[in-house]
Amino acid sequence: MSAFHRWAPHLVLAAVIGGLLASVAGDAPVWAAPLTGVAALLVAALRLRPRATIAATLVLMCAGAWVWGTWRVHATAPARLELPLSIDSTGIVDDTPRRTGSGGWRAVVRVDSGPATGAKILATAFGPVPDIGDRIAVRGRLRSPARPGDAGWWRRYLLRRGISARIGLGAQATLLGRRGGAMGLRDAAARGIARRINDRVPGDAGVLVQGVVLGGSDGLDASTRDEVRDSGLSHLVAVSGQNVAIIVVTSALLLRTLGVARTPVLVATSLAVFGYCALCESGPSVWRACVSAQVALAAHSLSRSRDRWYVVLAALAVLLAYRPRDVGDPGLQLSFAAVVGILALTAPLVRGLAGWIPERIGPLVAVSLAASLATAPVMVWNFNAVSIIGVIANVVAVPLASVILMLGLAGAVTAPFLGPPAALALWAAGWCAAVVLDVAAIGAAVPGASLDVPGWAAPLAGIPAVAVWGAGRRAPTWHGRVAR
Repeated sequence: MSAFHRWAPHLVLAAVIGGLLASVAGDAPVWAAPLTGVAALLVAALRLRPRATIAATLVLMCAGAWVWGTWRVHATAPARLELPLSIDSTGIVDDTPRRTGSGGWRAVVRVDSGPATGAKILATAFGPVPDIGDRIAVRGRLRSPARPGDAGWWRRYLLRRGISARIGLGAQATLLGRRGGAMGLRDAAARGIARRINDRVPGDAGVLVQGVVLGGSDGLDASTRDEVRDSGLSHLVAVSGQNVAIIVVTSALLLRTLGVARTPVLVATSLAVFGYCALCESGPSVWRACVSAQVALAAHSLSRSRDRWYVVLAALAVLLAYRPRDVGDPGLQLSFAAVVGILALTAPLVRGLAGWIPERIGPLVAVSLAASLATAPVMVWNFNAVSIIGVIANVVAVPLASVILMLGLAGAVTAPFLGPPAALALWAAGWCAAVVLDVAAIGAAVPGASLDVPGWAAPLAGIPAVAVWGAGRRAPTWHGRVAR
């Protein structure tokens, strides 16, 4: 089998992703959908040669994805409202409220009554912070979500989130209860886990444990949050592939130990992954990890090769097919950049570091360095900053984060049934979190731990990653004499 045929499935997914990206840049013409259908029938009827068939399929898949993406871009666009608009309605807090610099809070609220029903609005208020899923009174005047002087990145964020308007709710939002149904059960479960963690692990350590288990860093002291960011450890509070991998391995090992057959193990593991991700703070990283795990489990159940690059492409295609504009989300960009970097750069870095650092920690340093190199352009482009100390800090913090996840989740889930053992697990998770915070403080205190870099330098920030990848392909033993 030629390389072209071997990579054909990957190329098909790449063509789909290309079409979805085109839909963000511009709408597909109205005649594209029927023309694509007719062309597909012609390709099937003509029985072209294999290479020609694959090439035609790539073009058709790209065109079809462009049409689909155009529909999804419009379907997920903010609801159109005649602004300004006075309303006296109710709404559901749709995501985790965030503290603002003025001492208040803001959250995305989905209006569920009145003339703006179904619209997402950005609500700000003071007083007690509501939980996700709380129903609140929405009274006031809706205005344009973006102010005249707002930055471009903020306007793009509002568009991605589908936010139609903003409203100030005054000194305190009026709580009217909580939503019910399946989402209400999800909210209650997440609140229970967070409450048990906070009861046993106070302060910033408890916030970090909760962030590692469920995602999110809101609640950290402002200076602590800056230290975590400057030391390159912000990813620890974004649920990602590491979390989901631990859930997969733990669930599968437990069920296999109990003698459960292979197919039920895969089904149960898939449900466990989905359930865990549903409990976490929603975001591109958690759903990217969820989709990747589901694709890998499905491939395993069908006894097909779990090609790592294919899984990455499939996950990206599924996520963009649902919300094409998410390609501009920094969280999604960082998540996929880190995965690509680990897959492409870890092996050459392990070989290159073989003679320089102890063999036992070589792979861990290589993984950390690979992720840091690959995400550097994304950090520069979106945040005009890059962490220099992050590689060293992650060598210590990433293994501890795995321990925090296992102990924190196990302790919080079993607390109602296993009091002392659960309390011990949560205490241990808190102790590990305190160590991570110490690492963040030490790392952030190092001169030059985080560098300010202009956004236009993002391509330059990617040169080291490209150089490592190229050196690894040309010379598998580029560390030379030191390895000998």
